[in-house]
Amino acid sequence: MKRVIGYIILGIVLLGLIFTGVHFYKINQFKANSIKKYPYQYNGKFVYTMSFFSDTQEEGESYIFTKANKIEQVKMKNEHTIAYKEKRGKSILETTLDDKIGTQLELYLFIVKNNKASDVKMDFSMEGIRVTSNQIANLNFSLVSNKRINELTVNPPKNPKYAYFQVDTDEKTIIFKLTGKRDKQNYAKWIVFTEDGTLIKKVTAY
Repeated sequence: MKRVIGYIILGIVLLGLIFTGVHFYKINQFKANSIKKYPYQYNGKFVYTMSFFSDTQEEGESYIFTKANKIEQVKMKNEHTIAYKEKRGKSILETTLDDKIGTQLELYLFIVKNNKASDVKMDFSMEGIRVTSNQIANLNFSLVSNKRINELTVNPPKNPKYAYFQVDTDEKTIIFKLTGKRDKQNYAKWIVFTEDGTLIKKVTAY
């Protein structure tokens, strides 16, 4: 009986190791995509971590997806737009703004956590950020201040903390705009509004 129990325990341990190995294999998959011409479209295989960055004369945003294995397509009209389709996925997209736009918007990262929204499109400009999706309420956003560049690039923490928020709306397009105002800690305040100018939310980039 002890031998049987021993074999059962050994089997459970082996199964645990197999599942652990599969998990580590998935999270260590990475693929970088250098974009030399626009418009651009990627329909290939999506692995756990995918990066897309501009390799043209004009500087553009760079994008890093994690949990990207449910994404089906990425399209970019130019250096400052991205659209992606996802099948019931939970990807996280970290967008590093280009130097000019990032300086103008006082922003280093724009992060979007998806919770099974099927399509997302983003446009970055000197005026702000436009997000379009049929399921805006399924997205979580974080505006990461450019005051944190050193913290996040020089000996960066393994799991940096970001302040996320949702935008509870049925609108298909929302716009993020810098207000020019600051909080007591000198972080920039933003507003989120609809295409017709209706204010939805006030947020701060931390």
